[in-house]
Amino acid sequence: MARAETLRISQQEYVRRLRQVNDDMAHAWVGADRINALKLAIKAAKLLSDTSVPAFYPILFVLVTDIMDTIGRLVFDRIRHKAGGSLRTSTPPMVWTLNILLVLRASV
Repeated sequence: MARAETLRISQQEYVRRLRQVNDDMAHAWVGADRINALKLAIKAAKLLSDTSVPAFYPILFVLVTDIMDTIGRLVFDRIRHKAGGSLRTSTPPMVWTLNILLVLRASV
């Protein structure tokens, strides 16, 4: 039976990596690699299931929420563009953002 090894990284490094995931996801989306961008968003959502360090969870939640906000904005902007810009609002309604979070969370 293989033993799972844990990699210990500092809180700053973890924050830096999650911010990098957010940037990579946005660059992938802009570069028309939307599948990879969605995969990154799903991986980030799965991080919320890790409660092994309770003191860090609020920070993790905020960082993952930023990632979900980014993907939600990118998806909304694409839908608005495809609709010919006829949607009245420039930001996605909160209900849409919550629905995207729920869908990504369900895939965990």
